[in-house]
Amino acid sequence: MLTPDKVNNLISLLEIDHPIPTTLVSVKMVGRIFKAQPSKEIDQYKIMSKEIYNIAIKTLADKKSISYDREAIAGLSVFTLAAMGSSSIKKIIAKIIKNEEKWFIQMCFRDLKELRHKWEGRPNEPRESLRLLNEAIYQLATYIKKETLTEENIEI
Repeated sequence: MLTPDKVNNLISLLEIDHPIPTTLVSVKMVGRIFKAQPSKEIDQYKIMSKEIYNIAIKTLADKKSISYDREAIAGLSVFTLAAMGSSSIKKIIAKIIKNEEKWFIQMCFRDLKELRHKWEGRPNEPRESLRLLNEAIYQLATYIKKETLTEENIEI
């Protein structure tokens, strides 16, 4: 597995219009790298963060071509931004909430909670990235609670 310091080697594979469709797998790979080896500082990987952010914005804006790939890339981009400790996760979460795709919000909420569960209690817990992750989870949970008519048990 690549280490976070080598993650920029994957940038050429992230192009959405790449002749060979590698974006989905590449975003997923970057997310897994940071899930296993979280960033200790916020915005430590600015170049990769910007690439993933641009992918997220493009896929979230492209509502005309609703497809499995679009939704998967968008969801993996959200997860990856959170996993790499990118402060741009705040802007992406705001965009997701603005789009009001409730099922997508629920999916991101679930995925980010799973990431938090993976990170919490580690001997080398990534405090700053975890704080940012908790903010994103809280933002999503607040929206979910507002949209829910009954008092569901949504654990934040």
